[in-house]
Amino acid sequence: MNFTRFLPFAAVAIGLVAGSQAHSVALQYGKYYDETVVQDALACNPTFCRMYFSQLPANKLVMIRKVHCTFISAKPMLRAALNIAATSGGGSAISRHLPLTMIKDPAVSPNTFFHATVDVETQWLVGQGRFPFVELEKSDTGASFSDCTLIGEMVDPI
Repeated sequence: MNFTRFLPFAAVAIGLVAGSQAHSVALQYGKYYDETVVQDALACNPTFCRMYFSQLPANKLVMIRKVHCTFISAKPMLRAALNIAATSGGGSAISRHLPLTMIKDPAVSPNTFFHATVDVETQWLVGQGRFPFVELEKSDTGASFSDCTLIGEMVDPI
């Protein structure tokens, strides 16, 4: 098997892991697309946390195939959803959203933090140049940590 065609992909992946984990740039390789956002409580308001992803390519649609998230919160988590904004920096969500099923860990850790994960497979087409974000709703103010990854493929518009 010839591994040389995977070298550029490996180099980009290593660079993403070695670089800042605060917000990574989307990885685009051929049709493949992914992006991971890691956030602490600083980007949350009292009951909502939003994890903003980069703007999607202006010349391609993105078919989101998987959403993986880990949430840790001092307060119980109520729901999560993948949303799309037309503008950057937390603009209003457009009318489409995808509810995300959270699997909540029934055992609360000794330091009273609640844990939940999202592992959703979907086929959700998102328009060119849009700004995806995952929104987590909590029951009350409290520290939180979120780590979310979108995985999909770029699609030519028709």
